[in-house]
Amino acid sequence: MAKKGREQKRSSWGKKQWFKVMAPDIFDKDKELVETPAFKSDQLMGRIVELPMTELTKSFKHYKYKVFLKIVDVKGEKANTVYWGHELLRDVISRMVRKRTSRIDLIEDVTTKDGVKVRVKLLLITRGRIQTTLKSRIRKEMKAYLEEQISKMTLKEFLDSFLSETFQRGLAERVKSLHPTAYVDVRKTEVLE
Repeated sequence: MAKKGREQKRSSWGKKQWFKVMAPDIFDKDKELVETPAFKSDQLMGRIVELPMTELTKSFKHYKYKVFLKIVDVKGEKANTVYWGHELLRDVISRMVRKRTSRIDLIEDVTTKDGVKVRVKLLLITRGRIQTTLKSRIRKEMKAYLEEQISKMTLKEFLDSFLSETFQRGLAERVKSLHPTAYVDVRKTEVLE
């Protein structure tokens, strides 16, 4: 009886069709990333694909990020995607947070110049321990900098600035007068519908 069930599973797997997942417009639209199976193209709609950022940028310095792409359109065998967010790997964060440092997180919903609403999670690690009042002042500066920068940028420009680390350098420069920083990064982004 169990053997018959396994055979049915194998035969149903063989009936699936393979679709090519394409990169979103903000990266290289004509680039094929991976393939994914489905019985019908309707089943792919809304599926989230998780990849290392290095697959999109072909730069090893982005090894510490994973990117999420959402399938929004299927034409033939091609599944077109949009950028849905990214995340900094946990082991990178745990390597940075050490004794005699303070971790400051900021979570903020912001809207880009092109009208995309994004939840941005920033991470800042200071050199040396700091008091809670100073953490609050640094967090206010982080929020002001984020809102100021995002209002001037489209989603593509924001991604380019954080991948080239100009956003992180600017934030570190902004809070430098309050306290020296050891590490600054965009920990996570989520596109909100």
